[in-house]
Amino acid sequence: MRKVLLLTLVVIATMVALSLLPDGLTIGRYEVLPAHALDDLLPAGAGEAGQEADSIIGLAEEHVDTCPEGKTCIVDFAADRRGMTPLYVALARRPALGRPVRIAVLGDSYIQGDILTEPLRALLQQAYGGCGVGLVPMSNSKSNQFRRSVKHEFGQWQEFLANQRSGYDAARYGTITASYFTAEGHTWTSLTGVTHSAHLDSCYSSTLIYYAPDGGASASATATINGSATLRHSLGGSAGYGAVSVDGHMGSVRWDIDNHGLTFIGASMDAAPGGVVLDNFAMESLTGYHLGNIPQDHLRSFDNVRHYDLVVLMFGQNIANIKASSASAYNSYVKHMTGVIDALKQGMPGTGFLIVSIGDRNVKRGGAWVTPDGIKLMIAAQQRVAMECGTAFFNLYDAMGGEGSVARLVEQGMANKDYTHINHRGGAQLAPLLADAIEWGYDCYERRHGGKGGTR
Repeated sequence: MRKVLLLTLVVIATMVALSLLPDGLTIGRYEVLPAHALDDLLPAGAGEAGQEADSIIGLAEEHVDTCPEGKTCIVDFAADRRGMTPLYVALARRPALGRPVRIAVLGDSYIQGDILTEPLRALLQQAYGGCGVGLVPMSNSKSNQFRRSVKHEFGQWQEFLANQRSGYDAARYGTITASYFTAEGHTWTSLTGVTHSAHLDSCYSSTLIYYAPDGGASASATATINGSATLRHSLGGSAGYGAVSVDGHMGSVRWDIDNHGLTFIGASMDAAPGGVVLDNFAMESLTGYHLGNIPQDHLRSFDNVRHYDLVVLMFGQNIANIKASSASAYNSYVKHMTGVIDALKQGMPGTGFLIVSIGDRNVKRGGAWVTPDGIKLMIAAQQRVAMECGTAFFNLYDAMGGEGSVARLVEQGMANKDYTHINHRGGAQLAPLLADAIEWGYDCYERRHGGKGGTR
């Protein structure tokens, strides 16, 4: 009897310890999620915390265009036109824009590997034209080892990633990509289109982006398109971000680089002018706070070589606390992220910003998979950030079905059994929800401006 009692106490102590693990804890490349073995002992009702989240989110209604029943629309709080307007203007003017319409999606493990953004890219390119996977890091970082949207090969690069505890220096080389790469002497990167997804088999242009710390650093690069070498390019000469491009119909491109002190960001497979380009910059364990450490001159310099009409921010799961019971639990998050977005808006003039909320996350209580109040309060906090910063907001949690929706995706083989992350099938299920919201918003914009795209 004493042995049984002792074993029971050990099991309970272990479950309590696991339930106290902090969100965002990682071992190597794996995120360790807190166990919820005791959740059946907790209250199941939404209570005051759920009502508080609903009241905050309810403030959005007056900022939405007419939204058809059953659709989740984008809410635009941007009085200064720094929400969706820059994207809509670029889409309206794309025949005469002189460059592709560009979207960057920044996020954590929820979108790494192009899980959500590959089908989103395909839908937007189908609607508005374009091709290619966009900007890809110089080497296949651990965050993107299961990316299927491009065949990526490369030589020896030293990676510096924003989720590393040491090595990454945002003050010297940081930009919105959350990664940079160095190599001395000769190295290379190769991108080849794939055929399993629409618009990814070929592209029109490839751009190599680098950073020169000073005027003394230099490199040379040769682009090989479809197996045939093109002209050799000289890189560097002045401090800041720089870029070189090659054009022509290409199914593959290889950049061979002889480097002497430059830092490299990535190479792209892009659409022709007027088409849509969507870049995925995702990395596990990030909160979004790292973006606040980028110097303003870096933001402006990068914006000069690759301007985005819309930046989509998809962070939050590494901040979300399932035990939170009041909106005040996220006051620190709101303060941090408003500072981050204000800095991004300052350093990226003319760019619009869209915050996409976290998706559903479930725990088991009373024998059922439910959404904790802490998740709903996190979504409300993300809307608070959008309201305070004057950006656009999309409630992915509502769009995917709300309470218990990720459990339904797990049952259908579209989400992982951590009851948080989607897989590629789940990405294909959720991407049309965001694409449809963007297209509806653009249609409303065109109706308001008589199809002329307004003024920028």
